[in-house]
Order: sequence, then structure tokens, then C-alpha cells
Amino acid sequence: MRRFLLISFFMLCYSVIWSQSTPVFRHYGADEGFPSGQVYQVISDKDGVLWFATDQGLVSYNGYEFKTWSTKEGLTDNTVFKLQTDHHGVLWMQSFSGDLFFLQKDRILPYKYNNIIRKFAGGSIPQSFYLDSAGTLYFISSAMQEIKILSDGKASLVSSFRKTKNEGWIALHEVDSGVFVSSGNSVIPDYDRLFMIYTSPDGRVDTLEIPHKENNRLSA
Repeated sequence: MRRFLLISFFMLCYSVIWSQSTPVFRHYGADEGFPSGQVYQVISDKDGVLWFATDQGLVSYNGYEFKTWSTKEGLTDNTVFKLQTDHHGVLWMQSFSGDLFFLQKDRILPYKYNNIIRKFAGGSIPQSFYLDSAGTLYFISSAMQEIKILSDGKASLVSSFRKTKNEGWIALHEVDSGVFVSSGNSVIPDYDRLFMIYTSPDGRVDTLEIPHKENNRLSA
């Protein structure tokens, strides 16, 4: 009898633990106030607020309701592709135009050196960006150039990678510990040879040839 009770107790404990660890999913859509079915990125800020990059603007969710920021709040267009919070907790975003913006209270303000981004991007959308603690912006253009813009607006070329007809190159720069800017977030054509060029935080460069047989998508 005692053995039976002991086994029953452990089965009850297991049942309680299992029920607590089983995730509960809740789906959100238009009926709950979410404005779009197209989401490009989701991040969480230091306060636990969820931020969504969508084709209908910037969307936040505080656990109770959704709120949308669009051209009315300062965006030049409503398609937001990428999100990032900087070292001060400020939310940054990149729109379809390729320009960068940041959220300040209830207004979206443009990055003051967007003209420099447009100059180096050459009409394309930068493939990734990062702002370090000193306010230096790093981004990689689709022309395989990595650019940095200092807080005073001085811009310089960090690195440039050649493209040939039969060879592809993916730039991967670890600008901070565990933080990368990359050119590898687009469809990879069927090159004969594909290389990844990795740059470490201290400037060391390493090249790795990636065997591949089919078109694919690589993100970092």
C-alpha cells in the first residue's frame, strides 16, 4: 500500500510539472488589433514590449493592446524591414526606402545621416545595420561594401568585396561580441564558388569557402 501511494505521489508530481512546462499558444490577428499579416522581424525591448516590423508600419504590443506607428508618426513609408535597440534602449528601424529612423516618445524621427546612407547604398536597401555604444553606424550595402558613419557624420569604407560572374561573397563582420552585420540575408545565386568573409571585432579577417549545390537563403 505504501509503495502504491509513493508511486501515485510521483505520478501526480510529474503530471503537475508537465502541465506547467507545456507551452500555451495564443494567436493574434486582425480581430485582436494586429494590422498586418506580413511580419519581417520581432524584437523585445528592456521593458518586455514586443515590436513588430510589418508592411503596415511599426507595431508594438505591451501585453494588453497593439499600437501602430506609420507615416502619421514620421515614417516616410509604412514598410518596416529591420529593428534594433541601441545601447541606450532606443528603438531603431529601417524602412523600405533604406533610411533609418528611431522612436522618441510617440514620434518617429529620421537618422540625421540618411543622406550618407543613400549615397553609399546607391539606390539599394542596406542589408544590415548596427549602432555601437559610441553612436557609430555600420551597414553593408548590396554592392558588398561595408560602411561606417561616426556620430559626427564622417563616413568611411570599412571593407569592399569583389563579385565575379561565377563567384559569390558573403560578408560577415562581428562588430561587437556576438553582434553581426552581414550581406548574407538575400537569395544566394547558383555560383560555382561561394565564400564567406568573416571579420572579427579586432579586425582579423578569415575566408571560408562554402560548398553548395542549390539556391538557398543564408541569414546571420
